Amino acid sequence: MSGYLYLDSSGSFLVQLYTDFSGCMDIVLGASECYGIILPENFRTPFFAKTVQEFWQRWHITLGGWLRDYIMYPVLRSNAMRKLNRKLKSKYGKKNCIRDINLHCNVYCMANVWTVAWRSMEVYSGRRNDVLFMHSIR
Repeated sequence: MSGYLYLDSSGSFLVQLYTDFSGCMDIVLGASECYGIILPENFRTPFFAKTVQEFWQRWHITLGGWLRDYIMYPVLRSNAMRKLNRKLKSKYGKKNCIRDINLHCNVYCMANVWTVAWRSMEVYSGRRNDVLFMHSIR
């Protein structure tokens, strides 16, 4: 198989994944509005993003927000993380990449718990978190 076929297949799968998931979410949003329940938007035109980070911030908004609010922030505020942060700060100074790497790895593992039924989504979750992490340590 040529490289163009792989590239075309990858792009086609991405479009299929987006249309399937976004269409399903549009049906859920419409049905919920019929009952007077307003749900947040899950996709905000990710293919019109100008950067990779912006793409992932627009892609799966509700999952990213849930992981941030219920996994990442509680872990950051925990006593164990505060103690670890103090130790690392005294040893390595203000640049505390070890803590950030550890935190993002934990959030990545929790994202994979959510996607365990769909093995192809593990790669998606990992790449998404890697890209967001790389932009956060700049």
